[in-house]
Amino acid sequence: MLLSEIVQLADAICSYSWEDARPEWLKKTDGGYCPRPGANECPMYYKFLFALTQNLQPSLILELGTGVHAYSAFHLAAGCPTARLITVDNSPTMLANIAESPLPHIEGWVGHSLDLFPKFQSELLVPVDVLFVDTSHVYEDTVQEYQLYRQLVRPRGILLFDDVGSGNLPHFWQSVEEPKHFHPMLHDTCGFGIAVKGD
Repeated sequence: MLLSEIVQLADAICSYSWEDARPEWLKKTDGGYCPRPGANECPMYYKFLFALTQNLQPSLILELGTGVHAYSAFHLAAGCPTARLITVDNSPTMLANIAESPLPHIEGWVGHSLDLFPKFQSELLVPVDVLFVDTSHVYEDTVQEYQLYRQLVRPRGILLFDDVGSGNLPHFWQSVEEPKHFHPMLHDTCGFGIAVKGD
């Protein structure tokens, strides 16, 4: 997908003109799989992750920063059940939540993303189609993750960054050389970064 097409998809979701095609279990807002118990809906960027992989149909998705409940991993994986999804987090708690989901194609790796890079570099046999970075939100960590893991992304692959409008991350976002777009509405107050790796 072109960057302009991805941005159009994000705009459609944020303007409520996108038809929500998520499975019913993923739409739960009662504290099951979606955050904010009692809320009317999931955050926009969860819907975007689902819609993106549904449209792109990637072979390999890599997420850095699962979070305890693995909500973003569920949405990335549910959009393309044929993809291999590897998600990384320091907390082993996420493994139990992944195991309880109806998505068998999610692999949870426990450890720090920077420490695990050599393992990815040696074991991944195909390039990454979608990379989603949502880890410590520390400037130095995010810069290193970008510089290292972009090497594993195929040409014209998608790079996604949550919260690039918070803390020192705007400085990181300015340094990203790929064609990119900052979307302020996908994640309220914190923003969301979308980039497409060059050839």
